Amino acid sequence: GTNKPMVPANVDKGIGYYCDDTGNYLSTVELGTALRKMGGVDVLGLLSCGEQTIEVVYEVSDSVKVVVGSEEVSDTDDYRYRLFMEQISSNPSITNEEIGKLLVLQYRHEVRPTCLSAIRTENLPTLMNHIRLFTELAISEDPALLKKAAKGTYGINPEFEFSDQSDLVDSVKSFMEQTKNERFKAAGRTVIDYYMNEVLIYAANSHNRRLLGASVYLPISTYRESYDTLRFAKD
Repeated sequence: GTNKPMVPANVDKGIGYYCDDTGNYLSTVELGTALRKMGGVDVLGLLSCGEQTIEVVYEVSDSVKVVVGSEEVSDTDDYRYRLFMEQISSNPSITNEEIGKLLVLQYRHEVRPTCLSAIRTENLPTLMNHIRLFTELAISEDPALLKKAAKGTYGINPEFEFSDQSDLVDSVKSFMEQTKNERFKAAGRTVIDYYMNEVLIYAANSHNRRLLGASVYLPISTYRESYDTLRFAKD
């Protein structure tokens, strides 16, 4: 992380890029900026708990081709680099997406069941367009139903790093269940289908089958204004 003074625990420090020992950290926006300034990378492996959010991968999508990370709390602080490098060395033609899947598979066999995933970033702008339409239709629905849907996703997995996180696909399904509006349901199905077929490369599911590789910020009561600084929120 960057060299910054120790900050109070209640100050927003981004998602996972924080050193408990020194207090140094990178916010999500700073992570995206740093990757762009260094020229980007083909595959980005995130190690901290709960970093595989749709907001994080979207933030770095213009400088990273594949993002690997955990949607929930994980039990290890490292990938199996030796095995990983041996397999890459033996297969020089390996693709970025194959590398991403390889990281997920190796990690899966290393620890207890954890929802780790590899995400393809080039299709995130199109996914964002589908999410935008779905959100616009959601806002036009009965707010009471939407709040009920949001609460329906709350607490589905105690292994989430933050209580206001929810699985992206599960959240969309929960919203769809609260309405008979066929246009709204169709928009939801488009979000889910596009994510599963065009964005998600591979996910090693946890003990909770409702987790499919990426979480999203879904506040139940208090909205964190720092969220407005993210590319996902701005777009």
